[in-house]
Amino acid sequence: MPEEPDDTAPVRYVFGTTDVPLDRLPRRTWLERALVDHLGDGGHWYVGHGWFPWEEEGTRTSEPA
Repeated sequence: MPEEPDDTAPVRYVFGTTDVPLDRLPRRTWLERALVDHLGDGGHWYVGHGWFPWEEEGTRTSEPA
């Protein structure tokens, strides 16, 4: 887990901007409400990075060891 919160990343992803004050963001969906409520209650968001291979059925190029 990252050590520093990145509260702007989920706001930008969900609302498309970080220029609107938290109390003026729309609350139309459960995702919007959850995000605004969490930040409004003093919570933070931590953004992780990574990837994992995704194999479609029948596309495996090698067998497990």
